[in-house]
Amino acid sequence: MKTSELTGSSLDWAVAKARFGTERITLAKFCRGGFFSLFHSRNDYLAVLVDSCTTNPSTNWAQAGPIIEKEKIGILFYVDHIPDDADEPIWVASCGGERALGHTPLIAAMRCYVLLELGKDVEIPEELI
Repeated sequence: MKTSELTGSSLDWAVAKARFGTERITLAKFCRGGFFSLFHSRNDYLAVLVDSCTTNPSTNWAQAGPIIEKEKIGILFYVDHIPDDADEPIWVASCGGERALGHTPLIAAMRCYVLLELGKDVEIPEELI
């Protein structure tokens, strides 16, 4: 899936992948609109519930803030070249020479982070698309 099109659970999943490494996060099962993920580091395993209440950096400033600060992501209201059919504000985020757009500051910032860490295309579990 294109990073520029990620939203909701698929964007939150991609942020988790970017933060914990593509080899360290796997989808275990769906539950309540989210999913259980298994994070592992060497021989240590930790099951983490990822759902709309616990892990949602694309909508939660408390979770996205540390990423934005650490990665020095800049967020601006995008006033140039707003499409005529845009029914919501357009925001632009920049980090590490990359740039991403979104209808909210957090969507733009998390797309930029994913773009920086994982690239323009991200493999998302089918259940989240």
